[in-house]
Amino acid sequence: MFRVNRSYRAGPALLAGLVLAIAACGSELEGVAPSTTGDAEPDQTDDAEVAPPDADDAHDGQDDDADNDDAHGDAPGETDDGADTAPADSADIDDTAEPGDAELAPPGPCDGLTEGAACDDGDLCTLGDRCVEGQCLPTAPLVCDDDNVCTDDTCRAEVGCVHLSNLAFCDDGDPCTAGDRCTSGICRPGGETCDDGNPCTRDACAPSGACSNVPDDTLGCEDASACTAGDFCAGGVCVSGLGDGCAEDDPCVAVACGADGLTCELTMLDGETCDDGDACTTADTCQGGLCRAGAALKCPWDTECAAFRCDRELGCLLDTTYQEGKSCSDDDRCTLGEKCDGLGVCKPVEAAECDDDNPCTEDSCDASWGCEHSWVSGTCDDKSLCTTADVCEFGQCRGTAVSCDDGDACTTDSCDPLTGCQHLPLACDDANPCTSDSCEPAAGCRFTPRSGACDDGLACTVLEGCVAGVCVAGATTCDDADPCTVDVCDAEEGCLNVPLSPCPIGTLRIAAVGVNDDPAGVGQWVAVDNDSDATFELAGYALRGEGCGCEAPITRRAILGARATAHGLRASSPSPQPEQIAPGGPASADAFDFVFGAAGDGFFIDPSGDVIELIAPGGEVVDAFDVDLP
Repeated sequence: MFRVNRSYRAGPALLAGLVLAIAACGSELEGVAPSTTGDAEPDQTDDAEVAPPDADDAHDGQDDDADNDDAHGDAPGETDDGADTAPADSADIDDTAEPGDAELAPPGPCDGLTEGAACDDGDLCTLGDRCVEGQCLPTAPLVCDDDNVCTDDTCRAEVGCVHLSNLAFCDDGDPCTAGDRCTSGICRPGGETCDDGNPCTRDACAPSGACSNVPDDTLGCEDASACTAGDFCAGGVCVSGLGDGCAEDDPCVAVACGADGLTCELTMLDGETCDDGDACTTADTCQGGLCRAGAALKCPWDTECAAFRCDRELGCLLDTTYQEGKSCSDDDRCTLGEKCDGLGVCKPVEAAECDDDNPCTEDSCDASWGCEHSWVSGTCDDKSLCTTADVCEFGQCRGTAVSCDDGDACTTDSCDPLTGCQHLPLACDDANPCTSDSCEPAAGCRFTPRSGACDDGLACTVLEGCVAGVCVAGATTCDDADPCTVDVCDAEEGCLNVPLSPCPIGTLRIAAVGVNDDPAGVGQWVAVDNDSDATFELAGYALRGEGCGCEAPITRRAILGARATAHGLRASSPSPQPEQIAPGGPASADAFDFVFGAAGDGFFIDPSGDVIELIAPGGEVVDAFDVDLP
């Protein structure tokens, strides 16, 4: 049994509007282009919309290509016996896809679409795809030319346009550069066109590309000969200086001007003695044109507090002060804090303290072993008022614990080693305003319930009173009688009346309900109208059913625009097939705007009579819809 129930408050104008809206939705769905997100496979809800092929389609599919036989069992290269492609009698074709039927073809991009409708051939390099005789064909290729000579433009079906940088020659538009080359997709300038190679001229390039090379004797230069030094510019020409360009103050090399008069010739004086400038090395020699250090200089004896050290400028020096204040050891375990005194002697700062403050040991010190503590016997005093009859046992002063129990249950008994027994009053306060707290020496704390007024500590309650030892509120005072506010009580701030913005009361309403006889409510739906210019987020709202006595929260895709209608589908798993959806609403599961409830939560709209309420996030009833009795 299927039936569409419309609101008992709706007039003829509303019914006409709903018919037009449903018709408009139908026409819009018919022309919707397939998704271009690039998903490899349709989702579960899309599978539900694919209609089984008719008999003619089955014949057409068999006539397309003999190679299709291989997909149905003929091995490649076998002779086709015709069994796979023989025309079937229309009466023998079963349009219903049975579970496990492996030969059912997956849905194509034009299944369910009309001739000429927009589609997606899955190729990002084509444009204007349309359905032509059941096939999705492009009308034009995608143009990928980015008008950049420094990129190679191609198109890949799976990603679209691709622009790869190249290394081609190019023109950066600057007449003052030459040999421009592409790098990282950008035309970058080459060398300067006006450089005359003369270090004694100032080279410049005009915007027109005209060059100027003006002599400038203030510029520095280097002539073609390394044998000269102090070269200078004169009249735009580099003139050789009078200095010796080959001069070198190095004991390990000899440098002289070569026979060509242009280059310096270097001779390494390996094996010659030299000085590396470090007084802490000896027998330095030239090796590979460099002065290499010889053996390290050995200085005489040293001690913990006095030692020879080597100074890189002066050589070995006796130093008795550089260790001054440094810790050292005099090999005596009965001294502590030894330090070098600055005269080369290790001196102790103090004697070792061997007193362990234990009356049951005799303390002494041995230079080789350090402090020693020998056990003694006899009476002692552990300096604790919590023990008595103290004696030495195995080096420890032990006594018998004293008893501090005063026999009073209203005191806490303890013992402090310095002051002895302590008897502190027992705290019997249970912090409950509805009990009388007391203590009896024999039994301890007593908490007796009392009657009368009390304060529960909440700013939003009044007329509190004690009941069976509990402070019970008489009433709350936060209701401001405004349906467009959420009234709550905060323990610290008191009453809070939070405005609902925008206010759904009188604005959102349940316009229609689609019901069926499915006991789990599979395929049932509701339509919610927005009669205002505001936009509502329906997530957080809920539908409450009087018949089932339960609520179904609204979830997923819940934006409701101004003057619009949103359709919501009862959640189920799996999504309902088109034939399971109650009539009068969207034709498929993925055409709904939101989902309410959860599979198996018990929510069900009773088709024999029910009341469905739209509940705001604060718990306010926004609208109620009566499901008509049959």
